Amino acid sequence: VFGVVKNRWEILDCTPKYAMEVQAPIPPGLAAVHNFILKIDSSDLQHYLGAQDPMAGVPPASHDIGQLSEGPANRTEKTRAEQQRDGIAQGMWDDYQHLLYSWPRKVTVRYIFYRI
Repeated sequence: VFGVVKNRWEILDCTPKYAMEVQAPIPPGLAAVHNFILKIDSSDLQHYLGAQDPMAGVPPASHDIGQLSEGPANRTEKTRAEQQRDGIAQGMWDDYQHLLYSWPRKVTVRYIFYRI
């Protein structure tokens, strides 16, 4: 539906040039106008249904995205997820530490003199 509305009103395809307070009510307002036009002339939609799909030729995701759960995670699933999360976090931390130690270091020496 949003694609049909975007094809109808170019303002939804352009880079925003207005403050967020002005931008926020535009899509719902255009959707209301769209619905009103369809109530008055339902054939008006046919013109926009023939518009080109910007994602034409892009195949849908074919990889396995898993299964929906039947309920809350059991203890085994939770433990496995926590281990996976911790493994990812540890890998990120190790990469960050390696990056820090591989950067060239600049040594800055500052002397502070105190009056006694």
